[in-house]
Amino acid sequence: MNKSKKLKKHVIIAGTPRAGKTTVCLELLKYGFIHYKMDSIKRGICEAFGYDQHDWNFLNTKIAKLINTILIENGTDTVAGLEYYAIDTCHVLPRDVSIFDKDVLVIYLGYADIGADKKMEEIRFNDKEHYWSSKVDDKDLRRMIEANINLSREIREECRENGIKYFDTSFNRNVVLKEVVDFILKNCTQ
Repeated sequence: MNKSKKLKKHVIIAGTPRAGKTTVCLELLKYGFIHYKMDSIKRGICEAFGYDQHDWNFLNTKIAKLINTILIENGTDTVAGLEYYAIDTCHVLPRDVSIFDKDVLVIYLGYADIGADKKMEEIRFNDKEHYWSSKVDDKDLRRMIEANINLSREIREECRENGIKYFDTSFNRNVVLKEVVDFILKNCTQ
């Protein structure tokens, strides 16, 4: 992809934790996107206002509305047309996508087809000291992985039902993530 192509829309990369969302966003920085990491923003909101950051049902709809406001504000700001965002979030479900403008590309990443043991092995192999998963013991991480595999399956089905692009990073992760970047660049540049 030609890096000199002009950006023409925002992208929301949603899905389960440790599916590759941040990795994709960091690659998109090379093409001029500005990365918004909603996990950090969510933690800040929860800390500042006393919310429980694990209250997913409450937070998902709120985070979707927050992202939508950020995108709308970008269109009214003096930077309109100059900044395009790659928003990385695990807090927007396919059922919430309808609030976004049709000119916002929304895609999902998950790992619906991998077993918990294999995903645990992959995460532990790639863990770095600053990753949240490196601070979680194996028992709790395994429980989270099992929940995220189930969530990936739900997201994949909702994406199918709603015509939203879903990429599964269960296997050949680096190859799939390159396909994700290529798909985004094809759909967000001119």
